[in-house]
Amino acid sequence: MIELRFPHASATLSSMDDRSEQWDYRVEDLHFKGPDRAALLSERGDDGWELCAMSDNGGWNFTMVFKRPRPDVQSRPREEVSD
Repeated sequence: MIELRFPHASATLSSMDDRSEQWDYRVEDLHFKGPDRAALLSERGDDGWELCAMSDNGGWNFTMVFKRPRPDVQSRPREEVSD
């Protein structure tokens, strides 16, 4: 089991899986407001993308980072994390 500890947080994240996934990433710089964001997220989700980070750049400008598992790469063993 791998445990990640965050010194300033009250939670510990644990994983029982000893394999790590490899990810594809997609970064999009967008300008929009209103319900268009929800439609965009739904569209990306239908394609297998998950929003993992978002930056509000002001003036209705956003940077969104999406990720999805690479379908053509097998998982590899995780490296042990030590304190």
